[in-house]
Amino acid sequence: MMRVRRNFEGFTLLEVVISVALFAVGVTVLLSSYLNVINALHNIQVDQHYEQDLAMVRRIALQVGTLEELEDGGDVETGNHGEARWEGELEETLIADLFKVTLRVEMLPEDESDEDIILEQEFYLTRPNWSDPEDRELLRAETKDRYLSEQLKLDRR
Repeated sequence: MMRVRRNFEGFTLLEVVISVALFAVGVTVLLSSYLNVINALHNIQVDQHYEQDLAMVRRIALQVGTLEELEDGGDVETGNHGEARWEGELEETLIADLFKVTLRVEMLPEDESDEDIILEQEFYLTRPNWSDPEDRELLRAETKDRYLSEQLKLDRR
């Protein structure tokens, strides 16, 4: 009796269906990741444009000569987003001639359908000519007292 030897050199239909399904899941995951990266890069680029415009407005605000000019602000043409309106808010600190500045920039939309975008940034600014001389001397005396009291605490240790 002769034996017939069958040689199965292929894939079954079930194996093919499973491999196609796994491939489709892998492609979907990779495509989704790719789209997320593209969206993130776009958002970073948009944020960079706002940062550039904000830096330009900050340079203009730093060049003003008086306290009133900073608080009044003004309008400026930005490089990326058209016209912007800015204003500064000053807050005195415990250090003489040092001010905490809150800069608010409103990007005005070119279309009426778009919403205004408001950017805000805080920084410190030294302007000796903006301080009241009496307040300056009072702040310097308070700073000196704080310094001396801290020195006494350190010396006692």
